[in-house]
Amino acid sequence: MSTSLSSSALSHGNEIAVARLPTRPTDLPPLYRADVRSGVWLPLRQAWRGELTEANFRPGWFRLAWCQEALVVDSVFVSPRAHNAARGLNERTWELGEVTETFIEPQGALHYLEVHVTPENQRLQLRFPHGAIEQLRAGTVALDTYLIADSAWARSSAWIRGDHWAARLILPASCLGPGFLAEGQSFRGNFCRYDCADAGEPILSATAPLTEPSYHRRQEWQTFRLSAQEAVCERT
Repeated sequence: MSTSLSSSALSHGNEIAVARLPTRPTDLPPLYRADVRSGVWLPLRQAWRGELTEANFRPGWFRLAWCQEALVVDSVFVSPRAHNAARGLNERTWELGEVTETFIEPQGALHYLEVHVTPENQRLQLRFPHGAIEQLRAGTVALDTYLIADSAWARSSAWIRGDHWAARLILPASCLGPGFLAEGQSFRGNFCRYDCADAGEPILSATAPLTEPSYHRRQEWQTFRLSAQEAVCERT
């Protein structure tokens, strides 16, 4: 038995409201596929392909919740062979197998966060100032410049269960800046996946309505607002 959120994100116009946790977040599993179709999860999509998806596209879902101590990002992915070869902090996870990616830009910030979690629970942690990704792609700066080397900076857990895997990422208030975790605060975000279960190129997908398969298109990310509504907890 474990505690699992059954309500976390509800859409209001162009914003997505993120419900408040009644207790401090734990590292318990975020639930498995029992409730991902309940409407409180954000589905992954390939918006740049219109209504179509790649032939081997496999579903995945994200949900968010918050409390004064942390922002919590849960994910669940269908995958027949979840794996990643990373075995330490800040390896190049997207080149090594399946991974979930979280992008968060606090309101008014001049940077954004990118955090990966693998099925084996290894993390890649990055903080990009605005404009840094263009410099990185141009080869004028090294990726190491933006790494967050502190293994205690965030927390994560991951579980492989048969035909799917799940992860929970906990971003403490110290990661997000003063005043971020308060009712009414808004931020932009994008929640993504590299699906590497098949041979060939990874299958990319994201919650945001991206017009190109590029996760760093901040102008196309979704807007979230921290709500006073309390997330309902159930036993699963």
